[in-house]
Amino acid sequence: MNTAVLKLAPDSPLLAELLSIDHGFVPPWLPWWRRADRRLRGWLGRPKKLQNMKWGTAGPRAMQYYARKHDVENMASARAVFYPVDWSDVRALWDPALRLQDLIQPQTLVVHLYNEMHRKLHLGSPPPSSPMGRILQEGAALLARPTHQDTAKPAE
Repeated sequence: MNTAVLKLAPDSPLLAELLSIDHGFVPPWLPWWRRADRRLRGWLGRPKKLQNMKWGTAGPRAMQYYARKHDVENMASARAVFYPVDWSDVRALWDPALRLQDLIQPQTLVVHLYNEMHRKLHLGSPPPSSPMGRILQEGAALLARPTHQDTAKPAE
């Protein structure tokens, strides 16, 4: 479960728990002995900093844990809606032999681009004919189009 797109009520207990994650956070899904160690470190003034915790601790892992805890996991959209390309297959976005239509499904609304993954993989600029290349070209074309404000006549 990912946290890039959320629709939660402002008074949601799940949201409150997600917002409480900070330095010194002790993930409740850890084994009891690790939780005890983290609490002891915190009491000794040496809490484990959030940036030093395993990737996803404050994101997908926390979301999954708290969604189960609050019995709302079944309300999550299918993976294909926002994440039709898995993070482990991010190279597919750079594949000039593929089209975006090859990677999405009928229920797909957006494609998560996994910025950190393609940066870590040093993929460089995408080929223009790749799905990512086309996304960038179409995005640039949309930005270049005049908006209603640009074409509206000034009031006289």
